[in-house]
Amino acid sequence: MRVSQIARGVAFNPPGPMRCATALALAEWVDTFVVPASRNLPDRGLVTQINQASTYVCRRRNNNPAGLQSEHAFGNAVDIGGFEFAEGKPIPIEPREGAGTATEAFQRAVRATACLNFTTVLGPGTDADHADHLHLDIKTRNGGYRLCQ
Repeated sequence: MRVSQIARGVAFNPPGPMRCATALALAEWVDTFVVPASRNLPDRGLVTQINQASTYVCRRRNNNPAGLQSEHAFGNAVDIGGFEFAEGKPIPIEPREGAGTATEAFQRAVRATACLNFTTVLGPGTDADHADHLHLDIKTRNGGYRLCQ
């Protein structure tokens, strides 16, 4: 399905295709964790848009010419590039280790809670390929294992 709004009042930009199960995990995460976390940001208001960097695209992991297919190739993954709010500046996903700001706290909170809705969460600090976005996917693993880095 092609998603253009992921929760009430929260646009998904640009609209992107994904499997229904991926859209459901994303919508539940946004509604349950992202929107409530945005209520705690000073001078920003509620989150109004999630900027995505990638949804369904037939490719291999990390765009390598050889190797395993990415979960993006199955419609199981979405890359989040940042968040926009009713007021104030957007929050892009980027390395923030030790910044000690509300922006860093928001990024850490939404990343940590994503592991409750997704089986893979990768982002800044995982590797160079994930330094500027959160990779979220619903890959099924043995024993319900979750990869949250």
